Amino acid sequence: MNVLSFDTSMTTLSVAVIQSDQNKTVSRVLPLQRRSAVLHSTLQEVLAEADLTAAELTHMVVTRGPGSFTGVRLGLAVAEGLKLAVGLEVRALSTPQALAVSMADAKPIMTVIDAAGGDVFVQNFEQNQPVDEVQVLPVATAANKVPAGAWLVGSGAALVASYCQNNGSVGAFKEADNHAVDPVKMAEYALENGEKTPQLSALYVKPLNYHQVG
Repeated sequence: MNVLSFDTSMTTLSVAVIQSDQNKTVSRVLPLQRRSAVLHSTLQEVLAEADLTAAELTHMVVTRGPGSFTGVRLGLAVAEGLKLAVGLEVRALSTPQALAVSMADAKPIMTVIDAAGGDVFVQNFEQNQPVDEVQVLPVATAANKVPAGAWLVGSGAALVASYCQNNGSVGAFKEADNHAVDPVKMAEYALENGEKTPQLSALYVKPLNYHQVG
């Protein structure tokens, strides 16, 4: 089994190629700037290091948001292209789910993703299972909903942690050291627990704001 796993929905790019038959893994986690160029070059880099071509991949795992609108769309477009070109079996996870499984045995977990405009996407997990639906909340509201003892993880975690520290937290919490998706853990979870995703679609929670020009 040759698996490509990647996340482009936040401020970091997480990519991994896992060769289960050879017990070999190549992964990268790096700042996501100039998204399209960085994604394509990194995919080529990890495939080359794994000594694989795209045609030799058998499975793919990708995130579907919520998160950066541009990042989510880019990741899904690349995934759809590879799926059509190579005929991969695809599994898609929500970004909060991918973050939760990246935290290994930490519990409880509050995933917090920057939604821009002073808002964050929030979802709580226990033992990798969601205990509520994804919500888009102002940072102040999210800070007041942090479960006591929870781990905060995600691109918006620092915003909520800072608000809690400056305004008084509802309870003790811990902020993760790494807010990126772990592409290897994401792939392992999706292949073991996820269902095949015949049609890739983005998970949107926050309505898009359109501005009339002219």
